[in-house]
Amino acid sequence: MDGSVVTLQPALTLKPTLKTSPKLNTGAFSSRSASKAFAVGQIINDRYLLVEKACFGGAFIVYKAQDLYRLAELQQNYYVAIKTLRQQWVDCEEAVNTLRYEADLLQQIRMESVVRSHTSGSEDGVPYMLLEWVEGRSLKAILNDATSLLRVQDKRRILWQLATTIRSLHQQGIIHGDINPANIYVKSDGSTCLINFGAAHLRGRSGSEPRLRRASLDFVIKNHNPAQAPDMEGDWYALLQVLRCLYFGKARTRMRPRPGMSFFQIRALRKALWKLERRKMPDWKILDEILGIPIDQLSQYNQQGIVTAGPAQASDSIRTYRTEAMVVLGIAFGYLAASLDDIAGILKILWMTILSSF
Repeated sequence: MDGSVVTLQPALTLKPTLKTSPKLNTGAFSSRSASKAFAVGQIINDRYLLVEKACFGGAFIVYKAQDLYRLAELQQNYYVAIKTLRQQWVDCEEAVNTLRYEADLLQQIRMESVVRSHTSGSEDGVPYMLLEWVEGRSLKAILNDATSLLRVQDKRRILWQLATTIRSLHQQGIIHGDINPANIYVKSDGSTCLINFGAAHLRGRSGSEPRLRRASLDFVIKNHNPAQAPDMEGDWYALLQVLRCLYFGKARTRMRPRPGMSFFQIRALRKALWKLERRKMPDWKILDEILGIPIDQLSQYNQQGIVTAGPAQASDSIRTYRTEAMVVLGIAFGYLAASLDDIAGILKILWMTILSSF
């Protein structure tokens, strides 16, 4: 994880006010007393040394921590991520419920493209969650870095892996609810990892405990009520907005054909967004056309196969050559049109010469 700030927006009706005696369920998170939050240099659970702040925003903060046990016994520099509450949110019941719900949910997910949760607990009354440390950068940091230019095949790889992950989660009844570039990490090997399941929701199950509802507005369907649980259409809508960020610079921006995104793909993208905004799941064929490959075939591609995907990438090469040819022809015709008078004069002289020769 890099040092970019992950923006978490709590619901407008919630304020980080102190509660005297919050009601919590028993479990990994014990009852809390008013205490300060974690700090760099602190040792958690007599094992994990907080090395630095990795990212923060809203109610939560993530620390990079070193496993002292592995360092002492195995001489290994092993790092983990510890997600906890910021100081002003330590006694907010909704924030604690959100952290606990995310920890329980991640314990049920075993996917390479989803961040793993090892355990959860509390230290001096402050709840925390122990996660795997993801080596890489957030997609938001990559897009904001002018020196990091993604190739067309890199963009496709990211989108295809995300589409595979979202579909797998939906098949398990899990809806992420907050898909945006800040919650997508690109590892050093090029694979993607989805993080931050605080807004996630199990389809068909409504939790009784109040939780924080937050999501980036540019990636939420218009007129969506933030108090409502996320749905499948919202995840796919957010994925298509991530696509717009990759190809057009930002979400909700004007779309024009460019390398990797043809006119027909943009037309299909507009149609899919139009349906999703009306809470209608688009036809899978539309999503296939947008992504450049049938979704049913995504699981057949490994990372290397995605980079060198045949039909879509070959069509881009052909489309590039056609564009270059059209530019050359346009310049040639423009030059001829500008010199039309001279050409007409030359033809007239040649014609008169031919007539005079008879």
